[in-house]
Amino acid sequence: MKARQVTSSVLFDASKFLRFITVMVSVGVGNKTLFERYYIVQTFLEKNSVFQWLYLGIFVSFFAFDTSNHRLYLYVFVMPVFLVFARWGFVRKVIELPFWRLSAFYLVYLWATQFWSVEPSLVGILNQTRLLFIVLFFITVTLYLLKEDPGFPDRILRYFGWAGAIGAAGAVGYHLIFIGDLGARMAGPGRAEHVIIGATLYGVAALCLLGTVLRDTQHSRIKVLGWGAFLLLIFAMLLTHSRGPVLIIGCVIVVYLFATGRWKIAIFIPLAAVTYVALLMAGVAEPVNWIERGSTHRIGIWLQSWELISANLKSLLVGQGVLTDYAFKLSNGGFVKSPHSLFIANQLYGGLVATVLLFGLIAVALINAMQGFRKSGNFVVCALLLFGLGVSLFDYRTVLINLSHEWVSFWLPVLLAAIGWPQKSQAPQK
Repeated sequence: MKARQVTSSVLFDASKFLRFITVMVSVGVGNKTLFERYYIVQTFLEKNSVFQWLYLGIFVSFFAFDTSNHRLYLYVFVMPVFLVFARWGFVRKVIELPFWRLSAFYLVYLWATQFWSVEPSLVGILNQTRLLFIVLFFITVTLYLLKEDPGFPDRILRYFGWAGAIGAAGAVGYHLIFIGDLGARMAGPGRAEHVIIGATLYGVAALCLLGTVLRDTQHSRIKVLGWGAFLLLIFAMLLTHSRGPVLIIGCVIVVYLFATGRWKIAIFIPLAAVTYVALLMAGVAEPVNWIERGSTHRIGIWLQSWELISANLKSLLVGQGVLTDYAFKLSNGGFVKSPHSLFIANQLYGGLVATVLLFGLIAVALINAMQGFRKSGNFVVCALLLFGLGVSLFDYRTVLINLSHEWVSFWLPVLLAAIGWPQKSQAPQK
């Protein structure tokens, strides 16, 4: 039976590929006008969900590509297809959404702050303009696809959750076999190579599984596999020794349990305590080392940032500008350029105006997420928002940024909340 299913699946994929070849040949050699050829390709892309698959590739490839190749995928495969073949009537409807306009106003303001930065350069201005276009493109395409297909948000979370679990499995396996030091900070595949980014991505993936597979799937084997993937992702977070994401994910899971009343799952809390003791004995969780690392200079960086923020009225109201570079001195003699907190950086570079806009954006997202939770009983968007905002307290410089983990931890849950997903209880999947 399984062999027949696999064979039929392969035949189905092969038939889709043959249809694609047929369509491309007919477009190339047929006696059709340019508009007719355009319409044929557009219709084919829509009927075969090519837009959705290309978009999903952005998230899945977080655990496959490094930064340059990941962004190259966006530039070469995603952006041209959407810019050429998207239905612009529907794009205009997306642009008319109040949340899109609020997001765009906030981002355009951040972009505009470059003009009162210290010594702005033409290269810097052009780069900020490019970033503004890319982020607005992502927001527009995300809202376009989320509103077009009510089931697509669930697919995004499931795919990212499973992709994260596969990436975590590879990272943990490599770390245990080839590194062998559980006290060393574990690097992962793709964008998870950076330990803090990896911990953030694993945390988002764990919450994605918690709110989809572990909540709605009825098939017992898939559910067991889902629990294994969820625990593996939490274990991978621990191996990164990234304290901020680990602390935030723990708090969010507790809030998730209280909010959903899923007391049966609470049995995992004592299990987690036993696991933690075992990890202590194995040297994975070393609280002494975690404490000895101190605040990793963040408090000093934040104090220096506050001195710059409060330097004068202009800095307080409209900020120093996104192109202004500061070298924050560390206690060990080194320097960093980021305030390592989204909210402090937002105030530093954009002033009170940027802070009001950012908090307005977050407030709207949280209200929509809570309304979605009341309608559906699914807390996943609220959990993703809380995790992303919690991580932002200790990391990030700006959300006006090229394809990076901020798109997953901040923009994706914010945009899911913007459309009010989930609007009703998801049907159980067998």
